[in-house]
Amino acid sequence: MAFFREEFGVKREKVAWAIGLVVLCAGLMHIRFLEFGFLDEWDYWAGTFGLAVFATMEVILFMWIFKPENAWKSIHEGADIQLPRVFKFIMTFITPAYLMVILLWWGYSEALPILSLDKNPNGGVYGAEELPYVLLSRAIIVLALVVFLVLIRMAWKRNGYNDRLGFKEVEDDRLEPEAVAHLHSTQR
Repeated sequence: MAFFREEFGVKREKVAWAIGLVVLCAGLMHIRFLEFGFLDEWDYWAGTFGLAVFATMEVILFMWIFKPENAWKSIHEGADIQLPRVFKFIMTFITPAYLMVILLWWGYSEALPILSLDKNPNGGVYGAEELPYVLLSRAIIVLALVVFLVLIRMAWKRNGYNDRLGFKEVEDDRLEPEAVAHLHSTQR
Protein backbone atom coordinates (compact mmCIF):
# COMPACT_ATOMS: atom_id res chain seq x y z
CA MET A 1 0.00 0.00 0.00
CA ALA A 2 2.82 2.37 0.88
CA PHE A 3 4.44 1.74 -2.51
CA PHE A 4 1.37 2.84 -4.49
CA ARG A 5 0.71 5.74 -2.13
CA GLU A 6 4.23 7.09 -2.08
CA GLU A 7 5.34 6.33 -5.62
CA PHE A 8 2.13 6.94 -7.61
CA GLY A 9 0.09 9.14 -5.24
CA VAL A 10 -2.89 6.76 -5.25
CA LYS A 11 -5.29 7.21 -2.35
CA ARG A 12 -5.20 4.59 0.40
CA GLU A 13 -8.82 3.56 -0.08
CA LYS A 14 -8.32 2.73 -3.76
CA VAL A 15 -5.13 0.79 -3.04
CA ALA A 16 -6.80 -1.09 -0.19
CA TRP A 17 -9.74 -2.11 -2.38
CA ALA A 18 -7.48 -3.14 -5.27
CA ILE A 19 -5.13 -5.18 -3.06
CA GLY A 20 -8.11 -6.71 -1.27
CA LEU A 21 -9.64 -7.76 -4.59
CA VAL A 22 -6.37 -9.32 -5.80
CA VAL A 23 -5.92 -11.17 -2.51
CA LEU A 24 -9.54 -12.36 -2.60
CA CYS A 25 -9.13 -13.71 -6.15
CA ALA A 26 -5.84 -15.41 -5.28
CA GLY A 27 -7.37 -16.89 -2.14
CA LEU A 28 -10.37 -18.22 -4.03
CA MET A 29 -8.07 -19.82 -6.62
CA HIS A 30 -6.07 -21.48 -3.87
CA ILE A 31 -9.22 -22.82 -2.23
CA ARG A 32 -10.71 -24.02 -5.51
CA PHE A 33 -7.51 -25.68 -6.80
CA LEU A 34 -6.07 -26.80 -3.45
CA GLU A 35 -6.28 -30.49 -4.31
CA PHE A 36 -4.20 -29.94 -7.47
CA GLY A 37 -1.12 -28.51 -5.75
CA PHE A 38 -1.85 -24.85 -6.53
CA LEU A 39 -1.06 -23.66 -3.00
CA ASP A 40 1.95 -25.98 -2.67
CA GLU A 41 3.59 -24.30 -5.66
CA TRP A 42 3.09 -20.81 -4.27
CA ASP A 43 4.24 -21.87 -0.84
CA TYR A 44 7.43 -23.45 -2.18
CA TRP A 45 8.47 -20.80 -4.71
CA ALA A 46 7.53 -17.74 -2.62
CA GLY A 47 7.59 -18.92 0.97
CA THR A 48 10.46 -21.39 0.92
CA PHE A 49 12.87 -21.07 -1.99
CA GLY A 50 11.98 -17.42 -2.52
CA LEU A 51 13.09 -16.55 1.01
CA ALA A 52 16.58 -17.88 0.31
CA VAL A 53 16.74 -16.04 -3.02
CA PHE A 54 15.62 -12.71 -1.58
CA ALA A 55 17.81 -13.04 1.51
CA THR A 56 20.82 -13.55 -0.75
CA MET A 57 19.85 -10.61 -2.96
CA GLU A 58 19.22 -8.38 0.04
CA VAL A 59 22.57 -9.12 1.67
CA ILE A 60 24.42 -8.57 -1.60
CA LEU A 61 22.57 -5.31 -2.32
CA PHE A 62 22.90 -4.00 1.22
CA MET A 63 26.53 -4.89 1.81
CA TRP A 64 28.12 -4.85 -1.66
CA ILE A 65 26.08 -2.38 -3.70
CA PHE A 66 25.21 -0.01 -0.83
CA LYS A 67 28.84 -0.47 0.36
CA PRO A 68 29.81 -1.89 3.78
CA GLU A 69 30.67 1.54 5.22
CA ASN A 70 27.24 2.97 4.33
CA ALA A 71 25.47 -0.18 5.52
CA TRP A 72 27.36 -0.13 8.82
CA LYS A 73 26.52 3.55 9.29
CA SER A 74 22.85 2.88 8.51
CA ILE A 75 22.70 -0.02 10.96
CA HIS A 76 24.00 2.14 13.79
CA GLU A 77 22.05 5.29 12.99
CA GLY A 78 19.99 6.04 16.10
CA ALA A 79 21.03 2.78 17.79
CA ASP A 80 21.64 2.68 21.52
CA ILE A 81 23.95 -0.32 21.23
CA GLN A 82 26.85 -0.62 18.77
CA LEU A 83 27.50 -4.00 17.17
CA PRO A 84 31.04 -5.39 17.45
CA ARG A 85 33.06 -4.64 14.29
CA VAL A 86 33.48 -8.35 13.57
CA PHE A 87 29.85 -8.36 12.39
CA LYS A 88 30.76 -5.98 9.55
CA PHE A 89 33.15 -8.66 8.23
CA ILE A 90 30.57 -11.41 8.82
CA MET A 91 27.82 -9.48 7.05
CA THR A 92 30.09 -8.52 4.16
CA PHE A 93 31.71 -11.87 3.42
CA ILE A 94 30.49 -14.80 5.55
CA THR A 95 26.73 -14.26 5.26
CA PRO A 96 26.64 -13.82 1.45
CA ALA A 97 28.96 -16.82 0.96
CA TYR A 98 26.88 -18.97 3.30
CA LEU A 99 23.62 -17.96 1.60
CA MET A 100 25.11 -18.58 -1.86
CA VAL A 101 26.22 -22.09 -0.85
CA ILE A 102 22.75 -22.85 0.55
CA LEU A 103 21.06 -21.38 -2.51
CA LEU A 104 23.23 -23.27 -5.01
CA TRP A 105 22.99 -26.58 -3.12
CA TRP A 106 19.26 -26.21 -2.57
CA GLY A 107 18.69 -25.03 -6.12
CA TYR A 108 20.48 -28.04 -7.54
CA SER A 109 19.08 -30.69 -5.21
CA GLU A 110 15.53 -29.41 -4.62
CA ALA A 111 14.46 -26.52 -6.87
CA LEU A 112 15.70 -27.92 -10.17
CA PRO A 113 13.75 -31.21 -9.86
CA ILE A 114 10.63 -29.27 -8.80
CA LEU A 115 11.06 -26.74 -11.61
CA SER A 116 11.47 -29.51 -14.17
CA LEU A 117 8.34 -31.23 -12.76
CA ASP A 118 10.30 -34.36 -11.74
CA LYS A 119 8.92 -34.05 -8.20
CA ASN A 120 6.51 -31.81 -6.36
CA PRO A 121 7.26 -29.58 -3.34
CA ASN A 122 5.96 -32.30 -1.01
CA GLY A 123 8.49 -34.82 -2.33
CA GLY A 124 5.97 -36.80 -4.37
CA VAL A 125 5.39 -36.93 -8.11
CA TYR A 126 2.96 -34.72 -10.00
CA GLY A 127 -0.11 -36.45 -11.34
CA ALA A 128 -1.27 -35.78 -14.89
CA GLU A 129 -4.38 -33.98 -13.59
CA GLU A 130 -2.20 -31.61 -11.51
CA LEU A 131 0.07 -30.37 -14.32
CA PRO A 132 -2.28 -27.75 -15.84
CA TYR A 133 -2.91 -26.24 -12.40
CA VAL A 134 0.77 -26.28 -11.47
CA LEU A 135 1.67 -24.54 -14.74
CA LEU A 136 -1.15 -22.00 -14.22
CA SER A 137 0.14 -21.37 -10.70
CA ARG A 138 3.67 -20.80 -11.98
CA ALA A 139 2.43 -18.53 -14.76
CA ILE A 140 0.61 -16.38 -12.22
CA ILE A 141 3.74 -16.19 -10.04
CA VAL A 142 5.86 -15.11 -13.04
CA LEU A 143 3.19 -12.61 -14.12
CA ALA A 144 3.07 -11.10 -10.62
CA LEU A 145 6.87 -10.80 -10.57
CA VAL A 146 6.90 -9.09 -13.98
CA VAL A 147 4.12 -6.70 -12.92
CA PHE A 148 6.04 -5.79 -9.73
CA LEU A 149 9.25 -5.17 -11.68
CA VAL A 150 7.43 -3.03 -14.25
CA LEU A 151 5.74 -1.01 -11.49
CA ILE A 152 9.08 -0.46 -9.77
CA ARG A 153 10.63 0.69 -13.03
CA MET A 154 7.67 2.99 -13.74
CA ALA A 155 7.93 4.51 -10.26
CA TRP A 156 11.67 4.98 -10.66
CA LYS A 157 11.26 6.83 -13.97
CA ARG A 158 8.13 8.73 -12.90
CA ASN A 159 9.73 10.14 -9.79
CA GLY A 160 13.12 10.84 -11.36
CA TYR A 161 15.16 9.05 -8.76
CA ASN A 162 18.87 9.54 -8.78
CA ASP A 163 20.96 7.28 -6.56
CA ARG A 164 23.37 10.09 -5.79
CA LEU A 165 20.69 12.59 -4.76
CA GLY A 166 18.55 10.25 -2.65
CA PHE A 167 14.77 10.05 -2.44
CA LYS A 168 12.31 12.90 -2.26
CA GLU A 169 9.95 13.07 0.71
CA VAL A 170 6.28 12.53 -0.11
CA GLU A 171 3.65 14.74 1.47
CA ASP A 172 0.78 13.16 3.38
CA ASP A 173 -2.48 14.47 1.88
CA ARG A 174 -4.38 13.70 5.09
CA LEU A 175 -2.64 16.57 6.86
CA GLU A 176 -3.72 20.15 6.53
CA PRO A 177 -1.16 22.44 4.78
CA GLU A 178 -0.46 24.21 8.10
CA ALA A 179 0.34 20.85 9.76
CA VAL A 180 2.67 19.89 6.91
CA ALA A 181 4.46 23.26 7.20
CA HIS A 182 4.78 22.77 10.95
CA LEU A 183 6.22 19.25 10.42
CA HIS A 184 8.81 20.60 7.99
CA SER A 185 9.81 23.41 10.33
CA THR A 186 10.32 20.95 13.24
CA GLN A 187 12.36 18.55 11.10
CA ARG A 188 14.97 21.15 10.23
